[in-house]
Amino acid sequence: MKPIVPIVLKSERLILRPPVPDDAARIECYVSDRRVAEMTSLIPHPYPRGGAADWIERTEQEWLAGVRPAFVICRREGGDLVGCIAISIHPIEGHAAGYWIGVPHWGNG
Repeated sequence: MKPIVPIVLKSERLILRPPVPDDAARIECYVSDRRVAEMTSLIPHPYPRGGAADWIERTEQEWLAGVRPAFVICRREGGDLVGCIAISIHPIEGHAAGYWIGVPHWGNG
């Protein structure tokens, strides 16, 4: 099977793109907030220092393997990173999607 190549998705308000190392500080800031961790099943609290950089590195391998495409969610206007979404693709256990939005961006539709 040919590996899946990371793609960029665009809507009127948002851009979903693969995470890059420059995103690590913003991601770590958001997921270090207990309220974000409480809304997910996979984000630990306290979040480990360097955890976002490790996650970004893993996402590249998971993209290439075609098992878990992950995107950062950015505002189309200004490009601000507001959260992340990942889709797990597993032929036996099933498929799932999970996402989080940074607390400063909650309630914006």
